[in-house]
Amino acid sequence: MSKYVLPLLVMLLALVPVLVARATVVEVEVPIPAGTATEDVRNKVFQFALEKLIKTDMQRMNLDVSAYEKAFEDKFARWFEVIEKRRREELTAAGTIGEAQTPLIEIEREKSKNVFAARSGLIKKYAIKKFAAHPEKLDTWEMSLDGEVDERLLTVHVQRMLQGGDKAFRRLWILTTVRPVNFGWEDLKLARQEDFSAPIEKEWLKWFQENTPDDVEDVAICDEPCQKILEKWNAQDEKSMAKFLAPEFLGGLLLNVNITLDREVLNGTVLETRVNYGGGLILQDLNTKRVLHWADLPRETQTLRQTEPKLFNSAVASHCYRFVLPKFLEVKNQVGKSVSLTNSMTVRLVNATHMGQALRLIDWIREKAAPMQAQGKLDSFNRKETRVLIFFRGEGNKFKSLVSGVKELESEWGPLTIDDSGADLVITLTPKS
Repeated sequence: MSKYVLPLLVMLLALVPVLVARATVVEVEVPIPAGTATEDVRNKVFQFALEKLIKTDMQRMNLDVSAYEKAFEDKFARWFEVIEKRRREELTAAGTIGEAQTPLIEIEREKSKNVFAARSGLIKKYAIKKFAAHPEKLDTWEMSLDGEVDERLLTVHVQRMLQGGDKAFRRLWILTTVRPVNFGWEDLKLARQEDFSAPIEKEWLKWFQENTPDDVEDVAICDEPCQKILEKWNAQDEKSMAKFLAPEFLGGLLLNVNITLDREVLNGTVLETRVNYGGGLILQDLNTKRVLHWADLPRETQTLRQTEPKLFNSAVASHCYRFVLPKFLEVKNQVGKSVSLTNSMTVRLVNATHMGQALRLIDWIREKAAPMQAQGKLDSFNRKETRVLIFFRGEGNKFKSLVSGVKELESEWGPLTIDDSGADLVITLTPKS
C-alpha cells in the first residue's frame, strides 16, 4: 500500500459522521401460570420483552405498528392452519378429543407465533438486565431488556409483512458442512468446524439478506436448535412428511452447502501449502424433502505461504466464501421457479401391467390437479401394486375429488374402480384374462 493511501483513508474516515448505536431498554411484567417450568417462564417473558423492544423501535423509526400488527395476524392465521390441522390429528390419534384439545392448541399457537415472528433475527445484540418474580404480584415475572435492533433488517421485515399476499416459502435455512481432508481442525489451531465456518456463514447470511429470493420471507443460519429439529426431520421419509410437525420448518427451504478442503504441504525454499477446494450444494423443500436444485462446486486450487494460523485461516475462509457465491445466484433463481407444497398423498395403482401406466397416471394427475400445483414421483412398482407419491397444496379431500376423474383413462386402460375411503387413494385396474 502506498505511503499516501493510509493517511488518506484516515482523513476520509474522519469526515464520515460517527453513527452512535441506538440501544433501547424496555421493561415488562408477564403473568405466568403457577407450575410452569423455569426455562419456559424465561422464554415466554423474553419473547414479550423482545416484542415490546421491537415495536418501541418501530415507533421511533416511524414505522406503522398497527398496520404491521394486523398484517402479521392475518398472515400468521393462514400459516398456522396447517400446523393446527396436523396437531389436532396428532392429538385425536392419541385419544385427546373435543374441548380437551383447546389448551394444547393454544400452547402450540403461542410457540408457533414466536417462530413466525422470528424476532431474535432482527436484533444485533441484547442484554437481560433483570429477570425475577414480581415482588408483589403473584405468578407474575419481570424482565428488563437492553437491546439494539438491526434497523435495516427491521425495515425490510416490516415491508415484507405489509406486502399483500403470502410468499411461497417462509424461510431459507443455510446449513454448512466443511470437511477437511488430510488434516484436522487442530492443525489450524481450531477446536471444531464451527470456529472456521461461523464467520463465513455470517457473510453468506448477509449476502442472502441483500439478495433474498422474491418468494422467500427471510433467511437464517441453521444453528444448533435448527439442527436438532433437522435430526427429527431426517428420520422421516417422504410419505410421512404430511404429518411432520415442526413450525420452524413449515413452508421452509434448506440449503445444504458442503465444502471439502484438501491440504497439501509443498516442499521448497519457501514453505507453502496447496489447498484444493471442492464440494456441492443441495436445495430442498422442507415440507416434502423434494430436491429443488443441486450443483457441484467448481474444483479450485489456491497456493498459500505458511504464515501465522489466523492469517492462513482467514485466507482459506475468504476463498470459501467467494467461490460459492455464483452457485448462490443459481439457488436464488431456482427458488423463483419453485412452489411450496404442504401436503402429500400416496396413490396406489393395482394391477398395472407396465410402468408406462404409472408414468401416465403421474402426468394425468399433474394436469388435472394443476390448480393444487400437484407434482408426483414413482415410489415403487410391481404388477400387483404400484405406489405413486403426490405432493400438492390444499386439502386431501379436495385432491381426492379432483383425481376421482381418473375414469377418463378407462378409454386407454379399460374398466377401473376408485376407492378414496382410506388415507391412500386406490385405483384398481381390471386384470386382463
